[in-house]
Amino acid sequence: MAIAASGYAGASAEPPRVEYALRWSPQDGGPETAEAVFRLLGMTAGIPEHYEVRYYDLPRPVSAPAHATVILRERKKTGGKTQFRLKYRLSEPLTQSFQCPPGKDFQVGSEVDVTWLAANAQKRVYAYSCTIQAKQPPASLHATPKPCSARMSRYTSQ
Repeated sequence: MAIAASGYAGASAEPPRVEYALRWSPQDGGPETAEAVFRLLGMTAGIPEHYEVRYYDLPRPVSAPAHATVILRERKKTGGKTQFRLKYRLSEPLTQSFQCPPGKDFQVGSEVDVTWLAANAQKRVYAYSCTIQAKQPPASLHATPKPCSARMSRYTSQ
């Protein structure tokens, strides 16, 4: 299980948005539900939003930064819109700008994901993304859906 919080990175070389993630295993004694996590943190959970998430296989876009892992994710909100996010993940921040594939009106984003590991160690992953609201992925990406999907719930604190 995981819980994440968003904020802003202070270093100018890093993306302006930061997401902190704490991961644990309920089998090892950690909280078993999101509600239990909020109680542990002394917070009240808001009403969750539910999503279906599916990943796609795709050829590497020409505009992808060198050495980046390329991910295409579909996130469909229950009773709502569908979003596609093309994400480039790197172990170091980009030193130059990146571009989204041509032909669509993408929303550009960047963030650093910080995960706390055992013994106060941290792992950082730099993510640069191109996001659109659409029912299908852009045809120019030549993407094919993976055969399975997952369900997730997003909670916010009140």
